[in-house]
Amino acid sequence: MLLLRKERAAWIDSSAVWTHAVTLTFPRSKFGIAPSEQAACNTANHLVNVLNRNLLGRGNVRNGHKIGSAFVFGTGPYGDHPHIHMTLAAPSGLSHEAMKKEIDNAIHQIEGLGHQLVIKPYSDSGWIDYMLDHCSDGFEERLVFPTTPEQATSV
Repeated sequence: MLLLRKERAAWIDSSAVWTHAVTLTFPRSKFGIAPSEQAACNTANHLVNVLNRNLLGRGNVRNGHKIGSAFVFGTGPYGDHPHIHMTLAAPSGLSHEAMKKEIDNAIHQIEGLGHQLVIKPYSDSGWIDYMLDHCSDGFEERLVFPTTPEQATSV
C-alpha cells in the first residue's frame, strides 16, 4: 500500500513511543570514497542489533523483543554527505540519559561510526517529517520499522 507522505509520517510517529532522534554521518575512506547506501544501511542495522542485545539481552532478542527503530539514508543536497537519520524507542523504564549513553557506547563499538554524531530527544513528529524530507528514493527498502512484535506490519 502506497501511503501519502503525510500519512506515512503519521503512521511512523504513532507506531512507537519514540524517545531519541539520531543522525550518523559517515566518514570517507582514506581515498576520499564515501560508503554506499547499502553499506551505510547495513551499519545502521548493525547498530540497532547491538542496541537490542545490549539493552534487552540475546534471549529476549531471539524471542522477538526489540526496540522500536526507523531510519533513512540521505546524501545531502550535493550527494556527497552520506548520513543516516534515525529514530529510536527506548525500552520502558530506561531514562533518556541512560538510553543516550547506550546509543553512544554502541556507536563507538562499531567501525565507521562516531565520525559525526548527534543524539537528541525525540520531541514531536517534526523529526519524522525531517527524516522523510531528507531520505533517498529507497525509503521503503531501507525503513527498519517497526521492530516490536506487537506492532509488526509490512511497509
